[in-house]
Amino acid sequence: MRRKNLINAIKTGAWTEAENILTQINNNNPTANTTIPPPLISSQTSQCGDYNVLHWACMNPSTPPSTLRLLLRSTSLASKTAQDERGRTPLHSSIIFFKDDERILLMIDACPAAVAVTNNHGRLPLHAAIKYGRQGAVIRRLLEVCPGAVTSVNSDVGTPFEAVMGGSPLCLFFQRWECRGLSEWGDEEGLEVLSSRIGGWMVVRWMSDVAFWLLEAFVCGGIGVDDGFCVLCAALTVKSCSWQFFRLLLLMNPERVFRTNGRGCSVLHVALSMRPLDDDKISNAIQTLVSLNPSAANYHNNSLRLPLSLALEGGKLFEDRMVQGLFRASPSSLRTRDCGAHMYPFMLAAIKQRENDSRDEIEVFESCYRLLIEGPDLVTIYAVQSDV
Repeated sequence: MRRKNLINAIKTGAWTEAENILTQINNNNPTANTTIPPPLISSQTSQCGDYNVLHWACMNPSTPPSTLRLLLRSTSLASKTAQDERGRTPLHSSIIFFKDDERILLMIDACPAAVAVTNNHGRLPLHAAIKYGRQGAVIRRLLEVCPGAVTSVNSDVGTPFEAVMGGSPLCLFFQRWECRGLSEWGDEEGLEVLSSRIGGWMVVRWMSDVAFWLLEAFVCGGIGVDDGFCVLCAALTVKSCSWQFFRLLLLMNPERVFRTNGRGCSVLHVALSMRPLDDDKISNAIQTLVSLNPSAANYHNNSLRLPLSLALEGGKLFEDRMVQGLFRASPSSLRTRDCGAHMYPFMLAAIKQRENDSRDEIEVFESCYRLLIEGPDLVTIYAVQSDV
């Protein structure tokens, strides 16, 4: 009878009555269930069935935080992870119906095990948070509790990671960007243009943060463990990450362009090591990286390789915009011998880099000639070194 009265009070919004009932229940049962196992993604946490009291509370958008706290104190772990006829846990429902992050975070902290429970469609609470555009604090907390959720497969949408990175046409987050004009964001347009197109600066920041956290969880297995280098490299290497996403991450976090890894490689080195360099995404990324941090063209990695040498080794000609940008950023690179191939740039440009190298021989010759024109003294230097 008391359970029925409590459900009716919650359904009708009689919060004083509901809190009185819950206070009596808690007074009669002061011992809370504090033993919570680590989350392991599973769709078999409990048998799907009817809605329990916590479900009803999480489906009412006006449930006060005070009522929710009392209810969580009196609810067993099994009830917190119980699934309704759709396979939703109370946490799923809270993400769908609550518009503020306070109550959703309260649910996550009260039962971390629910973070790893999927519904009948294979959707985790993380999928729901992405679909309904919940606050960054909610998505970050879900990833902190269960980083593995980022690779959990959703039968309708794909992984939560794909939902942000646009790997499938059905990915909800990617569709959100598409309909808001991300694909139409021109290379010469700034963040102000994107902000006005998709609904404001807060939306831009939210989408950038979510993309960064999902990438970080994907490549690092956790949140808050990377300074930005691995995330930017992942954005480069993951095919489903569009050029617009990578550019957004760069423009929103320009300081991460200066990061290097343990081999002394900057993100620019990583981009120039990818093949083919003719790929629009890679080519655009390299040009943007140089424009944001021109000094990066002057620095070699631990193998003493300069960005210009990597570009020429990748089959780029002197006339290419990529090579021109690197040359303008670091003119001294033309006179620096590459320590990997032990050659000057004009020599690297002349070498057939791969079996399917389709470059025209005349164009290659002209490229070498242009490189020598920019540094004619290299011929004398090389002759002297050869005599020695």
